[in-house]
Amino acid sequence: MTAKRTRLVVAALIVIAAAAAACGGSPAGPSLNLAGAWSGALTFVTAGVTVTDSVTATLSQSGSSVTGGWTSAGGTTGQLTLTAAADITGTTTISQTTITGQVCSGSTSVSGTATSSRLELSLGALTATGSCPWATNQQMVLTR
Repeated sequence: MTAKRTRLVVAALIVIAAAAAACGGSPAGPSLNLAGAWSGALTFVTAGVTVTDSVTATLSQSGSSVTGGWTSAGGTTGQLTLTAAADITGTTTISQTTITGQVCSGSTSVSGTATSSRLELSLGALTATGSCPWATNQQMVLTR
């Protein structure tokens, strides 16, 4: 191979490598930042009636791990543990005091979609315990 041809091959390889590096690869960290204050609605069905309750959440993030607490205006509280991604998954705890003063608690899976300004979460079914029946079709939509 001549020197001129070798230089052309090397130059072509450099151009190809630069183009490949610019087009792909894993980002250094998660590109979806969910940390901060959120507000929105918790919607659920109880006794055949759809109920909507306002909710706030404060989330912290380390890498792709997201954790934080949430509270509804009706007094329901919980903790979220999520993995930051456009198709988000995780778990939540939930605690509610009944009108008789009994505290009902449980945990369930959550899944949904996420952007940097909107979370749409579906809560999995919660098992009724004692006199603590849980609502069905629970959805949480948070924005900022």
